[in-house]
Formats: sequence, structure tokens, C-alpha cells
Amino acid sequence: MKQIPFQFEIVAKNDRISAFGGDLLLLPSGEVICSYGVLDYENEIQQQVLIRSSDSGRSWSNPVVVDQERGLVKTLRGRSLSRLSDGRIAMIYNAPDDGFLIRWSSDDGHNWSDSTQGGRLGTVPVSNHIIETADGGLLVTTRTSVAKIPVHKCVMQYRSNDRGRTWIGPEIVASDKRLNLTEPSTVRLSDGRIMCVIRENSYNCFPSYKIFSEDEGESWSPIQPLPLFGHELYLGQLSSGKILIAYRNVGGYAATFAWLGDADDSTGFM
Repeated sequence: MKQIPFQFEIVAKNDRISAFGGDLLLLPSGEVICSYGVLDYENEIQQQVLIRSSDSGRSWSNPVVVDQERGLVKTLRGRSLSRLSDGRIAMIYNAPDDGFLIRWSSDDGHNWSDSTQGGRLGTVPVSNHIIETADGGLLVTTRTSVAKIPVHKCVMQYRSNDRGRTWIGPEIVASDKRLNLTEPSTVRLSDGRIMCVIRENSYNCFPSYKIFSEDEGESWSPIQPLPLFGHELYLGQLSSGKILIAYRNVGGYAATFAWLGDADDSTGFM
């Protein structure tokens, strides 16, 4: 039997540039697209690029630049990719000062619209995605607005009733005066609920958290601890029904970890 490598190289190492992790999206055709950010130190350029794979990630196309501007920043994450039931792909990214913007593609990411305004307060992690509600509306969770001083970190949400043309919000969906809740990652589960996992950022040994909505985001459960201590959580549900959370571990060995279990698993501690 042919051995398949455990790891596949997506972006080759290059001393001239830094590539920052982004998002993966599986298309109905079986093709995978990947969004990531590039800092070109030699030319002092920052880019958002897309690459494509037709063999489940074993090989990748040359990068195609979606956006480019002069200047360098500390880090440059890729952009969140969400495919809606009408076939459009939403590329969500954060505005320079606050809020988030969206570009749309109707041809599986080959061409993109100009940016459109999303929410004006609060930003969207690259690990987060748009959720479609039963009535055809859209929902997206965000981090706290950076415009509020002092900032108390919490999780907010926006809604759209016109397929992403305009957005209503924000409203707070998860907050605790003891905790710094940030970086939501949200999916719809196969049982119809919406699940959101949340980073806790106080560095006071609190775990990560989760919340659920059973009514299309109209209300949310109280926060519940997860059995992990992680930053930059990526949430997904596998075909088996199990939940997979990939994250940067901060509860010991500093590396990328993944947790696999049931959405309602208890942590065993309060």
C-alpha cells in the first residue's frame, strides 16, 4: 500500500517572505481553496492570496493575489471563507480601524467583487464563518469592538436579512466580568443547533468556552467550559458527527493541538 505523508507542504519556506495561516474551504467539486496572508519584506508589500488543490491538499497551485498594498504589519492572517447555499463564497476580513468587510465570489473564488461593508464595530477571526439561518438570513459572530475604551472582551453577533447586503447589530451573546472572551469560531451542527467556541484571554488559567443556540441565534446558552486551554480555535463538525477543534495550546506544551469529541461533552470540572 502506498504510504501517504502525514504532512503536506502548502507554502514553501522562503526567507524573503512570511506566510500567515488562513482558511480552507472544500468546494462541491472536491477542489480545496486556501486563503492566507503574505508579508514581502524585500519589497515591503502585504498581500492576500488564494491557492487551490484538486488532490485533497497533496499539491497546490501557484498563489493568486486577491489584494495587495504597500507597507508591512506585525502579522497578516488570511481571510475567512464561507460558502452559502446559493453558491456564493464570502471572504470576510477586518477593516483597518474596526468592523469587518466582505468580498463575494460567484465562481468558486476565481473572481471577487469589490469590498462591501459588514458590521462597523467588532472584528471577525479568520477561524470564524457565516452561518445561514432557517429563514434564509445570515449570522456572524465577532470579537469586541476595539473602539470601546476600556475594552471588555466579549463575543457579539450581527445578522443580515438581505443575504449580506446590510447587517444589523452588534448584540452581545457571551460575556462574563471575570473573563476576557474573544475569537469566536461558529458552526451549525447536524442536529440544527449553532455552536460557538471561544478563546479566554486573561492568562489566568481559565479554559476555553462554548455556547449554543437552539433558535437560530435569537438566544444563546450560558458559557460552558471546554476541556482545553487554547487560542485561535478552529471549530468544525466531521461527517461522523464528532466535533473537531484545532487550536494553539496554551495549557502546557506550546504547539498546535486538536480536540475530538461530542459537542455536549462535559469537562469534568467547574
